[in-house]
Amino acid sequence: MTLTTDSKSPQKYSLPQGLSYYGIGEALKLIFNPLPNLEKYRDRYGDIYYSPKFFAFNPFIVIGNSQGVEELFNLDPDLLECGTSNASLKTLLGDQSILQLDGTPHQQRRKLLMPSFHGQRLQSYGKIITEVTQNIINSWQKYYVFSMRNVTQ
Repeated sequence: MTLTTDSKSPQKYSLPQGLSYYGIGEALKLIFNPLPNLEKYRDRYGDIYYSPKFFAFNPFIVIGNSQGVEELFNLDPDLLECGTSNASLKTLLGDQSILQLDGTPHQQRRKLLMPSFHGQRLQSYGKIITEVTQNIINSWQKYYVFSMRNVTQ
């Protein structure tokens, strides 16, 4: 999401601390081994930090805790633009993805999706997730070494 401001607004927004640029080494580490590097940045800069332009991706803010994510989703929707900052995902997600929409179209699509993420509905997903996980675990062979990350992605 991109924070937008009205030029008449007296508020000034500042970016959190973070990286100033990605060198080629850092970029390669992020591509081929992202999680340890994202954790390294979180340890260095905190749960919320700035990430500069990365290839086709515009600069963005990384939020690494649930409270920050909750605050983000409770902001005034007129302050944020999703479509602009997610433009690089358009070919993957399509023009009408909720991540590409702003304003009223975004709110309408979100309203359609939200019932799937409420209490009892999520509990029913828990049963399905448990069953799928158990089936996968039951297919593993004893003493066979494998990468857990590959299995869980």
